[in-house]
Amino acid sequence: MGKLAKEDERRRNPRFSCGGTAKIRCLPLNGIVIPGKLRNLSLGGICVDAAYPIALGTEVEILVSINADSFRTIGAVKAISERSRASMEFVTMSASGKEMLAELCEQFSRIQQLLRKLRSERQSEDELLRDMTKAGIRAALLGELFPSIRRCENNQDPELKSSTNATDDRRVESLPLVIKVDLFG
Repeated sequence: MGKLAKEDERRRNPRFSCGGTAKIRCLPLNGIVIPGKLRNLSLGGICVDAAYPIALGTEVEILVSINADSFRTIGAVKAISERSRASMEFVTMSASGKEMLAELCEQFSRIQQLLRKLRSERQSEDELLRDMTKAGIRAALLGELFPSIRRCENNQDPELKSSTNATDDRRVESLPLVIKVDLFG
């Protein structure tokens, strides 16, 4: 059994890859704030790429910010690796901080379940939008964001009609697609 599998077995809480920032202060407070970027988050702790190395076993105060949400906690550095990467366990957190963290992890869990489902099966647009809404993800319809896509679907694009070969019903058009998904709005 590999090292990663053994580590996963001993984890009490699932980890979720996420973006966000952390402001880390080593305790006792010395006035120095170490900025960091979140790699993952769980109910029990975080993994951050810090701007500077933090010693193993150091007790820290952490301000975690993910989108518009933020919470403060006391943690302990439990593992260090690759340059300035640190895994920190949450030691002390307020009730409101615990509640916010639980809500974030629940959102991440719903998103993760939806992504697994999307990878495993094809869905109609209506089913996809229903599942995204149920998971708390707001999405816009492509046709509403990009009217040229809707015109192509309905064969209403004059440029497309003029470029279509009369003997061939297949059409190929390259359109840059951007799907805006608001995960936490």
